[in-house]
Amino acid sequence: MTHKYLEPGTYIVTLTVRDVANNSDTDSITITVLRDTDKDGRPDITDSDDDNGLWPDYIDVMPQNALITNVIVVVLTVLIIIVLLKILK
Repeated sequence: MTHKYLEPGTYIVTLTVRDVANNSDTDSITITVLRDTDKDGRPDITDSDDDNGLWPDYIDVMPQNALITNVIVVVLTVLIIIVLLKILK
């Protein structure tokens, strides 16, 4: 038997088994279902890209001007490295 929980939350799962002589036993456990926004099998709490977008989540939440600033810094860094490599040849 299987069951799929569609919503995150804490659930108590109870299983009762019965044999042909009508003997039974019951056990319960508590499980926690975590949200998985992009349905990739990794819960959002551990998923670095929980919206499955182009950028990791830490970039998604940056203000647009901060993202542009970071891109400019990366481009300038690459250009400096290229210039230094040509000088050191």
